[in-house]
Amino acid sequence: MNYKVRLSVPCLIALVSVSLMAAQDIPYEGNSKPPQAQPGEVWCLVTIKPPMRTVTEQVMVSPATCRHESIPAKYETRLESVVCRPATCRTETIPAVFETRTEQVVCRPASYREEKVPAVYQTRTETVVCKPASCRVEKIPAVYETRTEQVVCKPASFRYETIPAAFETREEQVVCRPASVRCEKVAAVYEKRCETVCVEPESKRCVVIPAAYKTESYEVKVKDARTDWRRVDCNAENVVRRDDETKGECWTLVTIPAKFETRTREVVCTPEQKSFEVIPAKFKTVEKRVLVKAESKIEILVPAEYKTVEREVCVRPESKRRIEVAAAYKTVEKRVCVTPASERKIAIPAEYKTIEKSVCVQEETKRKIPVPAEYKTVERKVCVQPAQQRRIEVAAEYKTVEKRVLVQAEQKREISVPAAYTTRERQVCDGPERKVWRLTSCNTDSK
Repeated sequence: MNYKVRLSVPCLIALVSVSLMAAQDIPYEGNSKPPQAQPGEVWCLVTIKPPMRTVTEQVMVSPATCRHESIPAKYETRLESVVCRPATCRTETIPAVFETRTEQVVCRPASYREEKVPAVYQTRTETVVCKPASCRVEKIPAVYETRTEQVVCKPASFRYETIPAAFETREEQVVCRPASVRCEKVAAVYEKRCETVCVEPESKRCVVIPAAYKTESYEVKVKDARTDWRRVDCNAENVVRRDDETKGECWTLVTIPAKFETRTREVVCTPEQKSFEVIPAKFKTVEKRVLVKAESKIEILVPAEYKTVEREVCVRPESKRRIEVAAAYKTVEKRVCVTPASERKIAIPAEYKTIEKSVCVQEETKRKIPVPAEYKTVERKVCVQPAQQRRIEVAAEYKTVEKRVLVQAEQKREISVPAAYTTRERQVCDGPERKVWRLTSCNTDSK
């Protein structure tokens, strides 16, 4: 279904103008002016109100609370046993018990004296193999026997005996004062001479010639050409087109020309110059003492002085004599192999011969003979029972008192009070308030 809408010419003109005006609106940002504005254009600040709507809501008049009721505490009187004096203890000292006893004390400890025991020898016969057996070999185990022999307890040593040194008295020449050199001074020789001395050296004096100046004028730019925003008054009918819009400030961009001023300055014609004058040196004649021959020294030899003294001289130095100390032995039992292990051949028996041999059965030793210790009887005081301390308990003392005792503590009961609400209507903003710059055709004079 097609519908045709007919609009009048004035309505079309109004719609076109509104759309063009909306297209020329520029959002307002802080304190900034419209960008890309041309000199002579007038821009007005238009405030567009935010859209509003009505909202119904419940508001709490008074919040939910609690009130408290107190339940008093309950007490009762009771009898109680109280300590008047706490239990203690006291200490009683029991003295120590002593008695006199006799005991044997060693005057001289038991010792030993050594007595030499001569060595014991015996003759033994041994079978010696003359011709070893051959063919089958049969092993014969070795035969051992236990023998006693002398072992060194303390090896032979030596000690040194000091032989003192021998001295004798001799006469000797001794230097009392050594040979030396004595120095004598020879005085210096001086004479008077005339000499020209510079009192004041040659110098230079600086003479300054001042510079010459002239005055000239020149033009200086004080301010550059610029554009500036100025406030103007515009009619609200040319700016505002809807009821929710409010006219604000109106500004126009004005061109301000550059500003110049004439100033004077001093210019150097001839620069400052310097010239130097030479001041000659000043001299005077003075009499001066001059050294012809310097002070010197003469060396005179002084011979040494001697005297005869007696002193002890070592004829033979101290020496040491070596004294040998014999070794000490003790008797020990040792297992000795009498007949070593051998082999016997069955096929061809071996041939033997018997020889006699003197064997030391017991070497020469030293026998220790005990010397009994000597004792004497002495009396001394002995502590039979040491001093002790006995602890005696002292019982505590009590008394009965009346006491008020809390049976049930004070309590609080909590009673809840509900919250109270009411229904209210309020206006809510659907969007933010906006500000835009709008170009107008206002031709009023600027302020």
